[in-house]
Order: sequence, then structure tokens, then C-alpha cells
Amino acid sequence: MISKALIAVVSLIGLGTLGIAQATSDIDKKRERREVQKLEEEVKRLDMEAVHAEDSARVFQTLSKELGVPVETLKAQQRGTNFGFGRLFIANAFAKATGKTFDQMARELKSEKGWGVVARENNAKLGKIISQMRHSTAEMRRAHEEEMGRQREAGTPDETSRSAAAGDQGSFRKSRRRGQ
Repeated sequence: MISKALIAVVSLIGLGTLGIAQATSDIDKKRERREVQKLEEEVKRLDMEAVHAEDSARVFQTLSKELGVPVETLKAQQRGTNFGFGRLFIANAFAKATGKTFDQMARELKSEKGWGVVARENNAKLGKIISQMRHSTAEMRRAHEEEMGRQREAGTPDETSRSAAAGDQGSFRKSRRRGQ
């Protein structure tokens, strides 16, 4: 009788442990999906900031500073992979976090595995890479705003201004309303 009760208790403990492991796995998968989504958003933001830059030199300088990779190396990597600045950042950040080379990480990212899988397989923390990307994006935004301020002070129009296109459209609409 005691042995049947003991077996039942041990079985319940075993099932409970499996249930906890499954719940933990589900939580980890949800966390990974959220982090991948955040990473994708940061890639888009970084690429948008790069579009607003007067020239790519500032973008390469910012990435070089954040990643610890020389500007010329970043340029060569971009030419060799056709990565945008966001993917270029991620491949270098993964390489730095895992001890692998940029080329190895670029191949993994091109293999369509997905960033979550690549991070998991290489024990890399997506949160740290996201944080680094946010820092770089903010740095580029600050530099762009400073540049726009200098151009305004000098009286030079800024064609890459985020509001330039909207301002032009707004004045066009106003003049059409007035019949001009």
C-alpha cells in the first residue's frame, strides 16, 4: 500500500516537473519572440536614421565606435554582404558576443534561420544587442539634429530634414486653398 502511494506521489512530482519545464519553455519562447520583434524594430530605426544622415561616413563612424570595428572594415563588410546598416550592426554584434567572425555570423543570418534561433544556438543575449542598437540609433539621431541646427543657423536648407517634405506639402496645400 505504501509503495503504491509512494509511486503515485513520485509520478505526480514527475508530471509536475514536466509541466513546469513546459511552462518555462513556453515563457522562454514568448520572450524570444518579443526580443526578436524588438530587434527587427531597432533594425528599421537604425536604417531610417542612416537614411537621414547627410552621408554614410557619420553612420559608419557611429557604428565603428559602438561595435569597436574600424570604419573601413565595416564598409568592406557592407559591400561584401549588401547588408543594410541594421543587419551590418547585428552581424557584428553577434560576432562580438559569440567570439565568431563577422563572416560566420553573416552566413548564419543569411541562412534564414532567424535572429532568435541564431542567438539561441550561439548563447547570445538579444537584449544586449537591442540595447547597443538603441544607443547607436540615438547617437545618429543626435548627430543629425545637431547638423540640422548648424544648417539652420547658417541659413542653409536641409533637404534631408524629416520635416522638410511635410513642410513643403503643407505650404503647397495652403496655397491651393487660397487659390494661388
